[in-house]
Order: sequence, then C-alpha cells, then structure tokens
Amino acid sequence: MNGKTQKDISIFDRVEELLNEEESFALVTVVKGPPVGEKMIVFPDGKSGVDFEGSLGNSD
Repeated sequence: MNGKTQKDISIFDRVEELLNEEESFALVTVVKGPPVGEKMIVFPDGKSGVDFEGSLGNSD
C-alpha cells in the first residue's frame, strides 16, 4: 500500500471521484498536534459555510 492506511486509500479514492466530477473541494491535513496526518475533505456550502467528509470533527 506504499505506506498508506486503508483510511487514506478511501479518502484518496473520494478525491479522485471529486476531481473527475469537477467538484469544488479542499483536502485538509493536520500537520501539528494530535491527530497529525488525519485528513478531511471540505466542500463549499452556502447554508452552513462548509460540509465535510473524513474523520476530523467526528466522534468516530
């Protein structure tokens, strides 16, 4: 897996889908403090400011 976890593969698969669909998004990665390396996909959303996918901001 080239050092990537299953979680990383899943989020990168989702990034590939979004790129193919030409969707607007940002991929966020924690670079300092716990949990370093965690990733989140952030989408523009007029109602709430952002919508997101990934482990950041969730209790799971």
